[in-house]
Amino acid sequence: ENMMVEGYESVGGLFGCVNKTVLQGPSDNVVDFVNGVVPEMDVFKDQFSGKLYGSRNVGGISGQIKGQNAEMRKFSAYCSISPLENTAGTRMGGILGAYENSGVLSVNNCVFKGVINSNGGEMIGGIVGYCDVYSNVAVDGKIEKCINWGEVTGGNATGGILGYIRYDRSNNNWKTFYVTDCVNALKTNSNGVRGQGNVGGIIGETKRGDSGPGGLIIER
Repeated sequence: ENMMVEGYESVGGLFGCVNKTVLQGPSDNVVDFVNGVVPEMDVFKDQFSGKLYGSRNVGGISGQIKGQNAEMRKFSAYCSISPLENTAGTRMGGILGAYENSGVLSVNNCVFKGVINSNGGEMIGGIVGYCDVYSNVAVDGKIEKCINWGEVTGGNATGGILGYIRYDRSNNNWKTFYVTDCVNALKTNSNGVRGQGNVGGIIGETKRGDSGPGGLIIER
């Protein structure tokens, strides 16, 4: 509790950079919208509480994840995330800073409660900052049942849940990425989500690398 973690790249409250793994928090950290109502913030147990300083791939739980079939579930972080002095932070997220390398990402039942300020840096998200979904397996990626109570301030590609996502195909396996049952609990441009360009309450910016039937679906 009230820890401080500092580094330049791949900085996380619990993990710096992990590869091809499943990360799980307490079993009772479950996001449940009973009758459509957002649960109280103090219901969730924080796995990291404190301050994070880093300039690239910085996350409240993990700075970076690489590889196929990575999953994060049932985590909560209550922290401030900032870049190192005289730098702008990129790929910052309340739970995960960046996911990249050929693979499929799943993030579910995760909560962020703090403050992110990138000092003008891009690809900043309340749950995930940067996501590159490019896989040779026919599996869809997803962010589901996640809540952002935090204030998120960035440059381009800033979102309340996801800052930036690039999704593509490999070997003719078409992918769909789902953002399902996610809530940004603070209002855009009201001490909630603020940025310079491509700013969204849920997703800041999307990029599709190839044509075909895959895509991005947001649903509730």
